Amino acid sequence: GSGVTAASVIGVSKASIDAGAHFVLLGRSSLIEECQSWIGWSQQQLNDEKMALRQTMTDASESGKITMVEWEKEWQNYTRSLDIYNTIQQIAETGNTAQYCSVDVTDAEGLAEIGANLGKKITGILHGAGLEDSKLVADKSNDIFNNVVRVKVDGWRALLGAVHASGSENPSFACCFTSVAGRFGNGGQTDYAAANCVLDSEMTRLTASGTCRAVAIGWTGWRDVGMATRGSIEAVFEAAGIETLSVEDGVSIFVDEALAGGKRR
Repeated sequence: GSGVTAASVIGVSKASIDAGAHFVLLGRSSLIEECQSWIGWSQQQLNDEKMALRQTMTDASESGKITMVEWEKEWQNYTRSLDIYNTIQQIAETGNTAQYCSVDVTDAEGLAEIGANLGKKITGILHGAGLEDSKLVADKSNDIFNNVVRVKVDGWRALLGAVHASGSENPSFACCFTSVAGRFGNGGQTDYAAANCVLDSEMTRLTASGTCRAVAIGWTGWRDVGMATRGSIEAVFEAAGIETLSVEDGVSIFVDEALAGGKRR
């Protein structure tokens, strides 16, 4: 409902005015309904609401105090909900529709239930979920490795299960957002690189089988959104001479792929 994937879906919707398309947005965040009324608010209005939240949290605290970390973490729940509502609104403005479902992408049963209850067949998948936890192999626990791989690989399987549950044997179009790390590797990212490489191969297999038009896009970092904006990653990229993508360029690349039609070779 937010970030790189949301920007890409909005791009497809804007390129498909009044197409009657319906997008099912997935994420782990639970929607806070009051945020829907915040669409179009100024930054000052949002700042006022953030300060009001701080006061509410302070009043509810037994100690009468809260930390900056607690405040920011709680506020993120509101901003994520606002991002999701903004995404739904932007899609609606194109004459298409969207809904949001709160579910973990590795929850195969949950996704199958969503697919079965849609009342229509799923014709396309965009798998943009990812988890990155850079550490050398010697410092990486089995749980970390497992979680990083599962979001990509098991997430894809669960999404495909939702397609089947909706009544489709295969989607007409499938796209996985992968990473250049899957092709060239990256320090501390053995698990992340392996998971992306699996999806690269899966998209190649699907295309070769003729069951659907499938593509994996091995992205570099995007500017201003996505994983590459976290912590000091942008500075690391700049120091290493790695060029990042603007949101506009990234969306354009995806839209061209998604709407190209035909069989990709």
